[in-house]
Amino acid sequence: MTEFDQEKTKALLTIDHIKVIKLQMEKALNYMGEENLRKLKDLRDNAEANPTDLFLFIENLHAQNQAFNFKDKFTQLEEFGYLLAEPYFSRIDLVNPADNHTDKIYLGKFGMPGIVTDWRAKIASVYYKYRYPQKNVVYDTEEGRVTRDLQLKRTFEFDNGELLKYYNNDIQLDENEIISNKIAKRTGGVLEDIVATIQESQMEIIEHDPRGVCVVQGCVGSGKSTVAIHKLSHIFFNYPSFIRPQNSLLVAKNQILVGYLSTLFPKLGIFDLNYGTLKDLLIRIVFAHEIKINLDLGNEDGMERIETATIHQLQKSVEEIKKGVEEQLEILEQNPLYASYFSFVYDSELSAQENIIMLMEDLEEEITYQKEKLDGGATGSFEMKCLTNIKSLKSLLREVRKVANKLRASVFPTLLKSFEINPKQKLGYKGALKYVYLYATVFGIPKFKKFEYCVVDEGQDFSLLEYLVLNKLVLRGRFCILGDLNQSYIKTGLASWEEVEEVITDAKERKKFELTTNYRSTKPIIDFACKIISNYTSNFLPQSINRKGAEVVEIEISPDTVVGEVFSHLSQDLKSLDKSIGIICYDRKDFELLQTLLEKNFRDTLKERLVVLNPKDCIFYTPKGVYLTMFENCKGLEFAKVYVVGMPKNPVDIFEAKKNYVAVTRAMNELVIFYK
Repeated sequence: MTEFDQEKTKALLTIDHIKVIKLQMEKALNYMGEENLRKLKDLRDNAEANPTDLFLFIENLHAQNQAFNFKDKFTQLEEFGYLLAEPYFSRIDLVNPADNHTDKIYLGKFGMPGIVTDWRAKIASVYYKYRYPQKNVVYDTEEGRVTRDLQLKRTFEFDNGELLKYYNNDIQLDENEIISNKIAKRTGGVLEDIVATIQESQMEIIEHDPRGVCVVQGCVGSGKSTVAIHKLSHIFFNYPSFIRPQNSLLVAKNQILVGYLSTLFPKLGIFDLNYGTLKDLLIRIVFAHEIKINLDLGNEDGMERIETATIHQLQKSVEEIKKGVEEQLEILEQNPLYASYFSFVYDSELSAQENIIMLMEDLEEEITYQKEKLDGGATGSFEMKCLTNIKSLKSLLREVRKVANKLRASVFPTLLKSFEINPKQKLGYKGALKYVYLYATVFGIPKFKKFEYCVVDEGQDFSLLEYLVLNKLVLRGRFCILGDLNQSYIKTGLASWEEVEEVITDAKERKKFELTTNYRSTKPIIDFACKIISNYTSNFLPQSINRKGAEVVEIEISPDTVVGEVFSHLSQDLKSLDKSIGIICYDRKDFELLQTLLEKNFRDTLKERLVVLNPKDCIFYTPKGVYLTMFENCKGLEFAKVYVVGMPKNPVDIFEAKKNYVAVTRAMNELVIFYK
């Protein structure tokens, strides 16, 4: 029997075992009822279905059947489905030099004890970090660090459960060619997992300790968004006791991007992660705490380039208020009438009002205790002492309430006024951010549970003020912030990654990573993109893996005929739609005309595969569809073929150059530009 036949037999036996366990799980799930299972299957199997609907349906069934632990069983069933198509993607052989014992370890997207090891297990890091043959490779275990000799590293290719081939990843193998071949098969339109092709630089980010700030400067197409979601999956697997998906957050600047990123969640076993925009979180906080302000978050006036000095002034002002409250309480503590009743210690980690509330609760508890003594029959001098204590405690409680009332009625309104915030008027986005930060620091937001971990995607587009607010919503500075300063065309964004340190101050540690290789686009597209921006900066330019492809097509055309010309090109593509196509418009008029033409001529044939990207709509992402979008909604997305409509040929400044750079790098394989 050849070595390939042996591997094929191993694969068949593994798949048979998975089928048996999956059948047992499905029988157990019959408990849920045929109608629920049918709806669940429809939501799961429909590639164009909204993932939010699936998550909500799972949550509902889990709530109704908690004793059955439905969520875990459904998650396992999902994993079995992926394992049947590809039971594992790699094998590593590790030899213990002490006794020459060899462990053959098969790595898969998900694990099955004794058969397949999960890619997130610590031992799997050997696959991502080393080439064979190599002695003294190291990896961590619960018992400590282990050293072994890597005797074999093998990668498999499956097609719907059938082993097609394998190749050995020795030092002679060009892994860039393997990655290029895999990327060439992708359609775009939805995110795909990269568990079989994670590079060492990406794995360092994924494995980095989540108890600190991790900043990733990733060039365009470096897979930073995909790495972020793989990092979340890795964290939930390895730190289940203190970082859980239901208490974690993925945040981006717009709903289109977070919806697009969510298409990868189920493929990595993530079903209950919080995801959205910071505006969503502001609304949740305001409603949960019944804060009487009117919001107009669509109004972003004044957000451009908020200076560090403004941030420092906000931080200084609230710290002065907290210090002032602490000093007022210390004065009460030093009063001989009250000194004996103070066991309270001011906690600088809490808001001013939360400290006051804690002290008031202590005093009320002591008053109750003294009253219980009286009710228990205290007499004589002991009775007098209890009565004196109650009188003094009530007097102290009144004084503390005065501090609380002054804080709300006088101190906080004065603070708002100093920052030109009028809560009686509608607050735009900038005013709302300032208000919520000040409110959270002075009064606290106890009805909003802090997130245990937060991923910020396209982090270069967030302002310092937005990071200041986010830091109030996340425990101990546990952030992974990913972005690319070369894509920072929004003037409200960061000038440098070092600015983040000004506002995220309580992290255990900080580490910055850099991803320099573009895996998304062909070499002609990358070369074209670099020419656009290299006139303004030489920093963070992407390095190509030299994936071959067609040259970029550039067409200069009259504004009056551009829409018709684009539509003519599209008509040829749509004769056989086997990939994703993105149409990125700079001009609203072009966008609306193309939308009318596409709706009229192709809606009946394309149906849900014609996707018009609008932040206010629920988007159904599909791997083989036509996506029409305004430029401002395209960041973070990728398509096999891209038409850029109305792009200025000669950018007037770095911000316009960055816009063009972002637009053209949405393309994976083909790029057509219509200049106006």
